[in-house]
Amino acid sequence: MKPRHLEAFRAIMDTGTVSQAARSLGVSQPAVSRMLTALEQDIGFELFHRIGGRLVPTRSALALRADVLRTLDSMENLRKISQTLRHGRYGEVKLGCAPSLVHRVVPGALERFARDWPDTRVIVEPRPSRIVVDMLSTRALELGLLFLPVEHTGLEVIPLRWFPTVCVLHESHPLATRKAISPPDLAGERLILLAHGDPARFAIDLAFRKARVAQRIAAETPNVALAANLAGRNFGIAIVSALMARDVAPRGVAITRFTPGIRHQMALLRPANYEISAESAALAECLRAELETVPGE
Repeated sequence: MKPRHLEAFRAIMDTGTVSQAARSLGVSQPAVSRMLTALEQDIGFELFHRIGGRLVPTRSALALRADVLRTLDSMENLRKISQTLRHGRYGEVKLGCAPSLVHRVVPGALERFARDWPDTRVIVEPRPSRIVVDMLSTRALELGLLFLPVEHTGLEVIPLRWFPTVCVLHESHPLATRKAISPPDLAGERLILLAHGDPARFAIDLAFRKARVAQRIAAETPNVALAANLAGRNFGIAIVSALMARDVAPRGVAITRFTPGIRHQMALLRPANYEISAESAALAECLRAELETVPGE
C-alpha cells in the first residue's frame, strides 16, 4: 500500500470524480485510475461504485476514510521533521529548570533564542532539582539549568556563574539599613528559609550552627517568590539567592547581603554521551548570556 495510492483515494473522496482528483493531484486521469485499482487490489475489496459518471464511496471506503486521513497527516508531519533535520534544525528543545528561574532567567533566554530560532518550540519543565536530574538521566530532557551541587554519574555538568546569598526584609525592619547581616544579627528573628532539599539550605543551617545561633523558623519553602513576598508582608526575614531576589521581591523591602558568604552556583546539565543538537547548544548559550546580565547583589 503506497502513500501515493492513499492520496488518490483521498482526492477521489473529496472530489467524487477521477478527472477532478487528477487535477488536484497534478497527474493524468489514467494515472489516478491505476492508483485506485492498485489500492483496491492491495486491500482486497472495492472502494467505489461507478454511478452516473461519479465515484460513490462504498461503506468500506467510508469506514477507511478517517484512518487514511490520519495516516497521510502523520506522513506529512514526518516529511516536515525530516526536512528540518536535514537542515540541522529540529523543531523542539526540552529544558528543565529550578522553578524560581522562570521569573527572569528563562524568559530572557527564550527571548534571545527566538531571534535566531523562531520556528523551534521550547518545552520548559520547572521542577525540583531531583526531578530535573531524573528526567535528564532518562533523556526526557535535553538540557537542565540548576543550582549546584548536583551529583549524578550519567550527566555532564557545566558550572556557570555564582550568586551570593541575601536577606530580604521589610523596609521598616531595624536591620534594613545594614550593609550586611550575619546569623548573630538574626538571633530571635522570624526566618523564612529555603526548603531542606535546596542545595544552599545546608550551608545556611551550618552558618547558624557555627555562630551558635538558634534559628527561629517561621516558614520554609522552595519558592523564592513566596519567601520574598512573605518578607514584604513583614512575616519574617527571607534568606535566599540574590539571583532571584530582585526579580521577585515586592516593593517595600530591603535586600541585604548575608554573611558569611554562601554561594548559589548555577550549572547547565546535559545527559552524558548524548548528541547535542544545534538548537540545544544555542539555547544553552542563551541561558549563559542571560545569567551574565543579572546583577550580582
